[in-house]
Amino acid sequence: MRKGLICIILLGVALSLGAQETDGLPSAERTRAILDSIYVEGIQLYIHEKNAWVIEDCFNANASRKNKVHGWVPHLIDDTHLAGVFYNLDDSVAVFEAIVSLPEFNTTPNDTLRPLTQKEISIIEQTKRCLKAAEGLDIDLTPPEGTTYNVDIFNFDDNSSRVYFILGTDQQGIIPFGADFSYDCDPEGNVTSFRRYHKSYIPIPTRDKKGKAAKDLYISHTDLCPFIAPTEIAQFLLYGYELADIQSFSVYSAPLKCTFKYDVNSGLTCDAYPEEQAPRREIYPVNWKEIKDAAKKRPDEIKALAARLAAPEFDKDLTMQEMILAFYGMGVLSGIAGQDCTREAEKKYQDGDFAGAYKEATAVLEDNCLSLRALLYAGFSCDELAKAGTPVGDSKEYFSRAIRLFNTIASTGYGDKDHPFCVTTVADEYDFMRYYLNLWKYASQALTSNNCDKFVLSEQSQYYSDKEIYFDATWPFEVTASLFSGL
Repeated sequence: MRKGLICIILLGVALSLGAQETDGLPSAERTRAILDSIYVEGIQLYIHEKNAWVIEDCFNANASRKNKVHGWVPHLIDDTHLAGVFYNLDDSVAVFEAIVSLPEFNTTPNDTLRPLTQKEISIIEQTKRCLKAAEGLDIDLTPPEGTTYNVDIFNFDDNSSRVYFILGTDQQGIIPFGADFSYDCDPEGNVTSFRRYHKSYIPIPTRDKKGKAAKDLYISHTDLCPFIAPTEIAQFLLYGYELADIQSFSVYSAPLKCTFKYDVNSGLTCDAYPEEQAPRREIYPVNWKEIKDAAKKRPDEIKALAARLAAPEFDKDLTMQEMILAFYGMGVLSGIAGQDCTREAEKKYQDGDFAGAYKEATAVLEDNCLSLRALLYAGFSCDELAKAGTPVGDSKEYFSRAIRLFNTIASTGYGDKDHPFCVTTVADEYDFMRYYLNLWKYASQALTSNNCDKFVLSEQSQYYSDKEIYFDATWPFEVTASLFSGL
């Protein structure tokens, strides 16, 4: 049974190629590069699998013509939407479609017959060529008892593909490691490379003999796969972390004489190089003094950058510093009015007046094209009006712009007390937690002495595993306090 989250069809992404090196453990720098590549590949495979679970759950719950389906393929629509297209080739039609919305990973079913697009037909043909190639492999494709093979196909810009066969299971308390492999195909479906990660099935229990949740999991590797495998990272996240709340697992490599450890908090490390821990991503903390100075002296520059950031097609020439100046600069230029500007849109949406909510949200965007909550409510309203048969706009356009702003907020910190995420409004905090980090429950909220909002979380997510999250709310508090400065 598949159930879960999101799939991304990767275009032109270089996946790890260094995992098969066996001539001793490389240098610390080279090992770090290999581990980083394996980590990225494992996370991408995990996301791909999770998306398939969501799509298939949506199909099973909503499709009315299941007996007409020949198969299905994932199809990336844009940065914030992906479709699972269930097709019938005899009639060249899409029998059912599940649309996944990002970042909240909700699914919208479409049970209406429609012709397949040429792009969808091309994806189907490429998928068939990739699967046909497996028949020529000298390998037993019969899955172990109690499991099934899940097939994940990554398509690239040059029409080449990478195909993964990894195990899935309905058995409770088991991580179905092992018996996994991948191969690359050219556009004609010829296998150009093959990788075997494990020959045998390695079911790892997630509870000990006393029934308690396992704290640490261990696997050993031979020359076949001397490094930790990307498939192991994906399987661990699917069955170990999400279903059993296990935080880490380790792989002992006999040929390399070291242990690799994957931890959901600290990433992928090697005990042979204890100082070479996974580096934290680069962040760009907001300097409010510089932002306010720019808003005062160069407002037109900020507005021009905001227009570029809000354009339908993302401007790839924008630097992160320019995105920060645009987003936080517009927050300053909006003043106190920007702190509660979406109240009417929210009220009308909650009352079911989606046309009114859309009108109010787009009116806010006329004044500030980078109002995060206005973008979200414009998109939400578009979706509701489309369901009612009275479309007014394209929700994907609004959600795509919102994703850019979420990414901008994410770039400003790590979420801890020393590196808080920076926001322009208090509403940004809740929207960022819910729709970007999938954090919906918190036990308490408090204002710290350095103008940070601290949330103690009741639940974590696959995107944020700390128990607390901090937001730098300097500007919202400053502009709100100015209302009372004369009292």
